[in-house]
Amino acid sequence: MKYSEVCPKTFNAGYTQYKIVFEKNLLCSGEGLYGHVNFQEETITIDDSIEGSVARSTIIHECMHVMLDTLGLGAPEEENNLTVTNEVVTESTTRAMMMFHSLNLELWNILFPSTIIFTPDPVPNDLHI
Repeated sequence: MKYSEVCPKTFNAGYTQYKIVFEKNLLCSGEGLYGHVNFQEETITIDDSIEGSVARSTIIHECMHVMLDTLGLGAPEEENNLTVTNEVVTESTTRAMMMFHSLNLELWNILFPSTIIFTPDPVPNDLHI
């Protein structure tokens, strides 16, 4: 599957829309990459020369960078002094995947075509996270 032909052009991060662009032979800081997120420009760039499971996992990977940044786990590695437990990572990843699904159902269904499609339930008013 050529994801550049079927992928939505935006990714909803809840607070903003990231543009999704495909570019041949993606380079960032002189290194060849499969994908990259530019947080300042709110852009996710995917190398258009990759296909199949590599392209799929790269799109998921870059979207997860955006979602984890939204949840406060986005500092660059050299600035990131977080000590996290398995529970923190598990809960953050769970919330990120739930946000991904509820805010980006079209992209979710492209990336996870064999999953059961759920309509997101409304969040209860008395839910305290």
